[in-house]
Amino acid sequence: AKGDGVTQCHTAFANALEDLPSGGTLFIPSGTYIIEDSLLIDNSGIDIRGSGRKTYLRFTNSGNGLYTNNSKGIDDVSIRNLNITTSNPNANAAIYIDLSDDGGTGWLLSGVRIYSSGDGKWQYGMWFKAVMCSSMRDCFFDLDSGSTACILFDTTSNVWDCSGLLIGGGNTSDYGVDIKASGISITNSTLQGREDVATVRFQHSSGGGSCGVCGSR
Repeated sequence: AKGDGVTQCHTAFANALEDLPSGGTLFIPSGTYIIEDSLLIDNSGIDIRGSGRKTYLRFTNSGNGLYTNNSKGIDDVSIRNLNITTSNPNANAAIYIDLSDDGGTGWLLSGVRIYSSGDGKWQYGMWFKAVMCSSMRDCFFDLDSGSTACILFDTTSNVWDCSGLLIGGGNTSDYGVDIKASGISITNSTLQGREDVATVRFQHSSGGGSCGVCGSR
């Protein structure tokens, strides 16, 4: 893949992810990588790692960015140290992890920065389904007005430990964090949703477990 901001890189990334074995690392050097379709995460135990704020994945498609197929469980995946943007005004989620058939545990999101670019807009920053016992560290979100949520913990995405989050302010999205699961802990974070709606919305109604926001503002 060539991170020159021009070359289309979907095929190179898709092949690399498909061939990445458990325990393997996909390292993405500094650069802007144009990706014209969603990228499937289909293996457990892998590490997707950029070089920090100088690594950009810029999606141009109208669907998701990084995503999973819900037909099997996937565990122990880390996504770290990269920026994920979109130039498409109808993009869904930058990271969409749906493991609703068999579930998944041990995911780590760290140093991930998600925002829109130009006329592009993510509807969601991260959306999790049936992802449990996982963690999020030092992630940044700044979505455009009209986006639904920076983070959505959907039903059964229980027991997450989150800290150091920065949700961009102003009209970033309808909700900073939308929680339909239980056992979600958010600490030492700055959470700012739209001024006229709640920054964090709790919708968990199935009983068993609780959620907390502590040391955050």
